[in-house]
Amino acid sequence: MAKIPLALALLAVACGGSGAAVPCGAGTHLENGSCVLTVRCGTGTHQAGVDCLPDDAGVRVVCGPGTTLDGGVCTAAAPCGAGAHVDGGICVSDSVCGAGAHVDGGSCVSDSVCGAGAHVDGGTCVADSVCGAGAHVDGGTCVADSVCGAGAHLENGVCVPDVVCGTGTHAVSGQCLADAVGPSRFEIRLPAQDIIADGFSKVPVVAMGTMADGSPSTEPVVLGTSLTGAGTLSPQSFSLPTVGRDLFFTPCSSSSPGCSGVFQITLALASAPNTVVAKSWPLTLQAPAGVGSTAPCLGGGNVVFFDGDVGDFIHSGTDTVTDGIWRASASSTDVAIHVDPTHQAQGLWWDMNFSTSQLGQAIATQVYLNAERWPFAAPGHPGLDVSGDGRGCNVLTGKFQVEDLQLSGSTLTSFTATFEQHCEAGTPALRGCVHYGP
Repeated sequence: MAKIPLALALLAVACGGSGAAVPCGAGTHLENGSCVLTVRCGTGTHQAGVDCLPDDAGVRVVCGPGTTLDGGVCTAAAPCGAGAHVDGGICVSDSVCGAGAHVDGGSCVSDSVCGAGAHVDGGTCVADSVCGAGAHVDGGTCVADSVCGAGAHLENGVCVPDVVCGTGTHAVSGQCLADAVGPSRFEIRLPAQDIIADGFSKVPVVAMGTMADGSPSTEPVVLGTSLTGAGTLSPQSFSLPTVGRDLFFTPCSSSSPGCSGVFQITLALASAPNTVVAKSWPLTLQAPAGVGSTAPCLGGGNVVFFDGDVGDFIHSGTDTVTDGIWRASASSTDVAIHVDPTHQAQGLWWDMNFSTSQLGQAIATQVYLNAERWPFAAPGHPGLDVSGDGRGCNVLTGKFQVEDLQLSGSTLTSFTATFEQHCEAGTPALRGCVHYGP
């Protein structure tokens, strides 16, 4: 019979070999009636049987609200670190709050409670300088637009400072204006004093008026001339303000008797048409020495003015184009201007060409007669072509005058010209002017 070592026999007895509850030795503990090894797992691990597993593997230990897993044991949760707070028993970012709450001082507080410099607007804290519709800031607080503080009053839904005006003045929209003194004032302005008396060149006229209190006048007025037969105004009667190129003066022809000398355009109220209340500066009728007038093109910037007779194929009637995409090119003998109007009612595109290539000389500031259609002009004739919107002359006769021409190398910097052309050798004419540059 073999002998059992004493140590094993003692272990068998100690571990319940006889069925009695016997304490387990060091490093062991009683589990299901047997002594098993005791396992102690460190931070970041948990016990699974007799093994320690990382907390992200195997069976996890689920801890209740307000506790956290540490070494396989659920312990009380530690306070949240910087940038986080407790919400519902867990740590969440300070920038995340539940419904009806917002972050204030790193914690979630009710939307009805705001810190210094803020107020509740629509359930949310906003800066005191930001107010919703129908409200404004007054003393750092949003108040209704219908309520203004001391020294202010409501104007167009906004609180503006009260204005205290001195003697002889009165308040208008927050400003002190002089009280009405004397009658209303009216003015008539033209871009030039010398009027080319050719019988057709239109000169823009500006008529304006102010009431005694400085506000614009809208009274009906009637225009006339101090010299009978000096020319015609269109329109002659209208309600102010009529400004700029909506109003034209067409002079008489110097070939007609009495069409010479100095005159003025007059303005009277329609209620008293025989009482003149304003006059233009003295205007002088001059016999034409060139081609038409540049007056409609002297307003500054790029301008083309059309004045076509009834029946003209290219452009019937008057129009002034300023807004659009402009391009220009030039050489020693040719100038070309192109514009795509912004307003399509003024046409889709217009081209204007002036040339002296068939004269064998450089283009200059002078009058050019007996022009023919560019670029098909015969030798000895200047070239001219004003066309656009798909319309052009097959046969062209006309004339033009270069009033201003400035080049920087091959770059056109300033150009002003007047023109008159007839399609198919007909009587109807297209007259006008063009200015390119400042």
